[in-house]
Amino acid sequence: MLYHLLAPLAKQHILFNLFNYITFRAAGATVTALVLAFVLGPGIIRLLRDRHVGQVIRAEGPASHAGKRGTPTMGGLIILLATVAPTLLWARLDTRYAVVAVAAMLWMGAIGFLDDYLKIVRGKSQGLVARWKLIGQISFGLALGLFLLSSPLAPNLPPTSTQLPVFKYQLIVFWPATYVLFVTLVVTGSSNAVNLTDGLDGLATGLTAIAAGAFAIFAYVFGRFDWTKYGGAFGTVAILLKAEFLLLIVGGVFAAETVSVMLQTSVYRWHKTRRGKEYADAHRVFRMAPLHHHFEKLGWAEPQVVMRFYIMGVLCAAIALATLKVR
Repeated sequence: MLYHLLAPLAKQHILFNLFNYITFRAAGATVTALVLAFVLGPGIIRLLRDRHVGQVIRAEGPASHAGKRGTPTMGGLIILLATVAPTLLWARLDTRYAVVAVAAMLWMGAIGFLDDYLKIVRGKSQGLVARWKLIGQISFGLALGLFLLSSPLAPNLPPTSTQLPVFKYQLIVFWPATYVLFVTLVVTGSSNAVNLTDGLDGLATGLTAIAAGAFAIFAYVFGRFDWTKYGGAFGTVAILLKAEFLLLIVGGVFAAETVSVMLQTSVYRWHKTRRGKEYADAHRVFRMAPLHHHFEKLGWAEPQVVMRFYIMGVLCAAIALATLKVR
């Protein structure tokens, strides 16, 4: 919005020429996001607490989480506000990159809001039924894939292609139908991976910030698409950058959390079918899934788990960024 209002005034005053620079607008968006989060965030939390909008703790979760019962939930509203508002204020709204990224953020945010709302209304740890949550995620993935086929955002690359990490000029080109399914898988998988990681205070938020910083650098190097500086749904960001496989490296911790759940569930069902529930309970792969709960069960304090996962997140981001040097 500011770009469209103030950049044309550069002809009258050179100061307004700053709005033509991506770095200036990215810095402005970052400051705006921080101000919104720190100024409006406490007020939103107080409002949620006054209305008794609190967490519902899983009965089978770690005993240390029992004290969190009633802690204000729906904090994602702060993230949505601090992401969407700066984007609309500082980004160029005449580019489809910004529109698609904001649409992804709002769509996934709406699913998360509905999930939290149902948990509060029902007073149970289960919110939106997994089937309907998947339908919402898959529908957006299909819509995004079809949109990218009909309106390619990178005219210099095949619309159904993606880059391989490390290899500078190596592309994988999908059949159109396969590409739509691939986009859907990336969107759905990344969304669920972040959701599974959201089990400890600050864990998902911190890892998201680390991944956002890494993708901001990728966006700048690949084509200076300034909208990615402001965050968004990572699956969509990776797709628009043709960097879907880099998402696995940058989000290595998210991937590990997801794999831990899939492995735990698969092995448990296998043992239960062959040898019964008691045997399956005694031969779990992890003491509890997702992975962060496993370390809690081992006796690690919550801040210790969060900090070590942060370190792993930084290492994953550094490895992904190192691929730029290899290129």
